[in-house]
Amino acid sequence: MGPNYAKLQRVVELVISLTRKGRLDWTRMRKSRTRDGYTASMPDATVQVYSKDSDGRQPFILEIYDGVGELSVQASSHELGGELFEMIADLYEAAHESATNVDPLLDSLINILQREDDSQG
Repeated sequence: MGPNYAKLQRVVELVISLTRKGRLDWTRMRKSRTRDGYTASMPDATVQVYSKDSDGRQPFILEIYDGVGELSVQASSHELGGELFEMIADLYEAAHESATNVDPLLDSLINILQREDDSQG
């Protein structure tokens, strides 16, 4: 029997929200070279999201481990469908942005390019 859909959806909503607010840090998974994914650890759980085919696209797999490292929930975006399908894709994107620290890089690039553009006239 799979996890309660409504509870899993709420967990994913909260994880996305905290990630986008910068309150949940993600790192690139080091478990395997064949997995393109990210992991975030909390006091009593670890959340992982990765591309099943390691291509950064659907299907995505969501795994939730308990405080001792046992796999408690595993869900595939293709198996879930509906709104949760899109939410897991959004989670993957948010985790990627958090782990790769894209925003500071883009901010720096904007500043450099803006200064160059301003100096040209």
